[in-house]
Amino acid sequence: MHPGCSWDVRGPDGAPTKRLQKRERISTRGACPGTNCARAGLGPLSAKAIRMKILVTGAAGLVGSAVCTRLATAGHDVIRAVRPGKQPVGDLGTRVEVDLAQALDPSDWHHHLEGIDAVVNCAGALQDGMTHNMAGVHAQGPRALFRACEQSGVRRIIHFSAIGVDREQPSAFSRTKLSGDMALKETDLDWVYCVPP
Repeated sequence: MHPGCSWDVRGPDGAPTKRLQKRERISTRGACPGTNCARAGLGPLSAKAIRMKILVTGAAGLVGSAVCTRLATAGHDVIRAVRPGKQPVGDLGTRVEVDLAQALDPSDWHHHLEGIDAVVNCAGALQDGMTHNMAGVHAQGPRALFRACEQSGVRRIIHFSAIGVDREQPSAFSRTKLSGDMALKETDLDWVYCVPP
């Protein structure tokens, strides 16, 4: 992927609607995860399109599994990053285990980024639990991943945020999600973040 690339944004019918410049927030309200991916430039490959190798974090979750399905259907090589012990739905691409909340140093990500063209971060946690924590999943792990992308030359990032995190809200969920969004904005990567409904 080349610095300064635009992302092709498509409407629900798959037709191009505009060119989305890097570092733009898009709202994906009212669309299914598959359409969200198309709006973020992950629609079906055209004759001129290049097959990409894409790492998807949170691949066992609701949004991540839909993104993986859409990417695989479009002809991309999907690397599904899941927490240890989690089994993603279906058999779409390669599965790798990585605990986003524990992978807090860029070096934890380097071997997962070898040969990767783009990263889609779909990881999320609704609350702290015995096996994960929101700060690690939403902010600290993604910050390390984004730094590793910069160091490894992986330029394209799609990051799934959450609705309302840009407003003042006292929840730990909103604070940690916003922290992850800000970590991405601090990079020099070609990024887009999506706000699902």
